[in-house]
Amino acid sequence: MDLQYIATAPGGTHYLGTDPYGRDVLAELLAGAFGILTISLPAALLATTIGVALGIGAGFWGNHGVRHQLTDWLSLAIPFCAWLVTGSVVPTAVAAAVGGGSCWVARQIGTQLRVSLPLADAVVALMLLLNSVPRMILLLAISSVWVQGPLSLIILLALTGWPGTARIARAEALRTVSLPFVESARAVGLSNWRILIKHILLPAWPVLRSLFPLNLSLCLTLQTTLSFLGLGVSVDTADWGRLLASSRLEPGAWWLIAFPGGVLAATILALRFGFASPPNR
Repeated sequence: MDLQYIATAPGGTHYLGTDPYGRDVLAELLAGAFGILTISLPAALLATTIGVALGIGAGFWGNHGVRHQLTDWLSLAIPFCAWLVTGSVVPTAVAAAVGGGSCWVARQIGTQLRVSLPLADAVVALMLLLNSVPRMILLLAISSVWVQGPLSLIILLALTGWPGTARIARAEALRTVSLPFVESARAVGLSNWRILIKHILLPAWPVLRSLFPLNLSLCLTLQTTLSFLGLGVSVDTADWGRLLASSRLEPGAWWLIAFPGGVLAATILALRFGFASPPNR
């Protein structure tokens, strides 16, 4: 920060100028790039992982492929519902203990009821639910009351960004699961997990891996937009969106729009058209 050079045009010791607070624009761009590596990159990786796992699982197992005892589902559902209602660790741990104890008692008395998980319907319903609301509006509504740091922002971006990947992963799984070599693998007695990984996931991997740069560009756009609006990361954290927002204090400072906007546009275009090239089949 250099208070002698407040909103100074590019030149001299500040090659890209300074913002209204006397901070060097080039240094803020570099620091903002580090923020992208610590927020948008993990969020995109997590969103892609969740989307691939749910999409491949829904396409492979459908509504009747996952069968477990009712007590197993209850041991998972009880603590999850407690976490949704309270959002605290202690009630969730108590609910997990109660659910686990109830399941143990049920097994001791011989309850062996097996129930199928409608995985495909559940995944499709979640995708429709998340896609029914524009993602930016959903992020604004949640981040205004919930986001309290980088970790919560990563989780929010990931939990709202997986449906697109899941839709494509489910389509690839449905296309592959009916092919003859998958039926042959079932006939020779291969396990479901081996079929899923070797014969479903690996053939679809060239398509699925190209989705990660697209998710990263979308997370980067959303993170920058939230920062521009004053949400997301803390005020003292360097971010390209906050650098763009500082131009409102100096409307004539063109460099506060040109340089951050140019870097942001170049990064998004490189991710979308450079790294996310269509796979060769």
